[in-house]
Amino acid sequence: MSTAAAPDIALSLKAMHFIRAWDALVERSTQRWAVPASALLRAEGERAAAVWEVTGSAQAAANAVDDGEWAAYMARVWIVTVPQAGAIVAAEYSIPKAGPPDIFVQAAINWLRLHGGDRVRGITQTSRDEIGNQIRIGVSKGEDRQQIADRIVKHRRSITPERALVIARTETHTAANFGSLTAVRDLALPMRKVWLARSGARPAHAAAGGQRQALDAAFSVGGYRMQHPGDSSHGAPAGLIANCRCVLTYESARRRAA
Repeated sequence: MSTAAAPDIALSLKAMHFIRAWDALVERSTQRWAVPASALLRAEGERAAAVWEVTGSAQAAANAVDDGEWAAYMARVWIVTVPQAGAIVAAEYSIPKAGPPDIFVQAAINWLRLHGGDRVRGITQTSRDEIGNQIRIGVSKGEDRQQIADRIVKHRRSITPERALVIARTETHTAANFGSLTAVRDLALPMRKVWLARSGARPAHAAAGGQRQALDAAFSVGGYRMQHPGDSSHGAPAGLIANCRCVLTYESARRRAA
């Protein structure tokens, strides 16, 4: 598999097998979670249109976007995906299966408690901005309330398939990398994490390819600190997170860093 990682990283057959399993998980999960994301996006667009048609208030229309719905969605994605990714890494490194309470589920819950709200607000603010933009366009064209309501629904339907995939891929990819790191942290072995960039990675990710860090240390990616691909806990923006395909690999910390 071609990567944009530093040239001293040579993928073994075992590592390539791991990455194939990883890619299969993320793709399968993306397709699964795009379906409820699509339903949420369509529903909030229809609610916003209905509120606008009745009230003529852009603020009220924007408030039809429900943070609580997306928080519930995020929780389902993470609580399912983190253990699945952990299982792949556990099999790779012969980590004993976690017993009750499941370390992966608990880790996902803890992460959501600390950072889930920021991820949700990123999604819902984009929705509110998009609804407000359609209202402004309609008003500038002299459309009446019903026409603007129809515009909101039509535009939302046109963008939903692609946006739902982006949301699902971004969240499953981030949750999977988090689950991977959770599994390796549970090992009583000296390990180091390695950022593996993929072919065609955005420049900041390609530049981070091959970077090695201690398990609890952050990578430096595009001027931001990131614990793993997709991590936003230190303030990394959407431009470094959305649609990322990078993956963590691991090596013995006893190996001399390049």
